[in-house]
Amino acid sequence: MSRKKPTSRRRGRPLRVGDRVSILFAGSRRVARIIEDRGGIGRGGRRLLRVAYVGRDGRFQQVFEVPADEVKTAETPRRKARAAKANAA
Repeated sequence: MSRKKPTSRRRGRPLRVGDRVSILFAGSRRVARIIEDRGGIGRGGRRLLRVAYVGRDGRFQQVFEVPADEVKTAETPRRKARAAKANAA
């Protein structure tokens, strides 16, 4: 039996430990950080990642494993351009 190649939906550099990713958590998309790459030990040789999600208020942390093909790289929030301060004369 031949092993299937993993399909990747994203382009560019692969996910690495320390990257911020977007995951489906409690019915909504949340941002977590990859803390370990477990390799191809999942069902059918799927690559598993261990991620840590910290609650919004920082009170709790959840650590769990998710398949690599179910995460997306988290986009950094875009900042609004600062307007130049008016010179008060």
